[in-house]
Amino acid sequence: MRRRAWRPALVVTALALTAGVAAPGLAKPGAVSLGPTVRVQTPGSNPTTCPVEGEPTVTVTSAGTWVAYNDDQGCPLNPAAHLHLTSVQLVPARGGAPRYVQIKAAGGGYLSGDPALAPDPHHPGSVLLANLESLSTGEIHITVYRITPSLSAAPIPSPHVSGTFDDKEFMASDLSSHSRFRGRTYIAWDQTDGTRPGVIVRAFDGHKWLAPARVFDSSGFPDIAVAPNGDVAVAWVGTDGSYVAVSRDGGRTFSKGVRAIAGGDPGRLDPACPLRPTVGIRQRVLGEPRLAYDAHNVLHVVTSLNPTPNATTGRPLGAAAIGGTAVILHASSANGHSFAQATPVATVSGTEQFDPAIARTPQGGVAVEWLQTTGSPELYYDSYLSVLKPGERAFTAPVRLSTASSLFPSAMEALGNSDCYGIGDYTGLASTATGVVATWPTTDKAATPQFDTDVLVREATLR
Repeated sequence: MRRRAWRPALVVTALALTAGVAAPGLAKPGAVSLGPTVRVQTPGSNPTTCPVEGEPTVTVTSAGTWVAYNDDQGCPLNPAAHLHLTSVQLVPARGGAPRYVQIKAAGGGYLSGDPALAPDPHHPGSVLLANLESLSTGEIHITVYRITPSLSAAPIPSPHVSGTFDDKEFMASDLSSHSRFRGRTYIAWDQTDGTRPGVIVRAFDGHKWLAPARVFDSSGFPDIAVAPNGDVAVAWVGTDGSYVAVSRDGGRTFSKGVRAIAGGDPGRLDPACPLRPTVGIRQRVLGEPRLAYDAHNVLHVVTSLNPTPNATTGRPLGAAAIGGTAVILHASSANGHSFAQATPVATVSGTEQFDPAIARTPQGGVAVEWLQTTGSPELYYDSYLSVLKPGERAFTAPVRLSTASSLFPSAMEALGNSDCYGIGDYTGLASTATGVVATWPTTDKAATPQFDTDVLVREATLR
């Protein structure tokens, strides 16, 4: 449903990450206990209204686990779909079924997706939701809402700067007692239309948005993270990999971007999805970086990339769910200026890995979630989790989060649109008191698996 600015295929030289793809040390066994899966569906949905829940994000407050997602994303011409394209549900901390949040668009348009969540530092238990709002003028702006544990939603001032189209926003809050900027919430997004497109970052102090900072002069699909000491890192995808810039003054200024991971667009060139990197059955995949700080203020970056892209095409040719290269690569930095050599989180032959998410663990390390194709041809996918413990160099052996494989849906699009947007562009992972909680789109047990997705939520206790 959301418009996307086209970005040329990433092309790098032949020596891009030739050493960086060497398999890391043998994966170490981990102690992961998985809780039950919780299925999130919008109340009242049915095949007529196109019940497509996807592209989820997640965060945790004292009220419970908050899940935001795009709803009805496959029915852009269905008038009913415009009523709740951005949806939020709360899985209560004390148990019980997920509770749906009613949100009324404040700008006179409709909530048009790409939700992001962060705990509200100034209202314990509450959460901040950023999403895109399609206005009656035809413009799409970021708007932000505060949602309380009683499920009331109210808008706060919008961080929108200029131009007509915002996209790909992500948020992070500073909750650390060791930070002199504690209480700020940061948002990064693509400003894709107007005379000066770029990646924009703004900080919210609980009352107002501070001056915007521009970190990249093009669309970059950014992510943002806050360190325990208050440093702020923003990552984006450039022409030859993932880049990072760091702020040490509360988001007022950022360092010059440095490349953290080299590589090209993941996936394959598929004639069924012109101009889009593709995995599975017409499922587009983006090289979006994700980042998190561990307990020692070390920054960790993960991205799904092709580590050795073709110098001419950028990606291998393929069709009918066959071919392509997509690997979750990881790099870390203690200072934000130089990064350790990138290595795969998990080396699994004959698969493609995409849509990663990353979060700090209560033990002080980080955990990574990702989706991975299952079998050949790539008709199915699963969700996996791996952990990097404090002081370790290799991630633990992957743990399968999904209880059954999902069949790739047939890219739900209207009027021959070739956007190839079946399950969305990202998954969600957040820290809990005992581990992490993951969320991802699934077609398993969906009402109409070839055209429908639900959102699954699953906690992992780490030891």
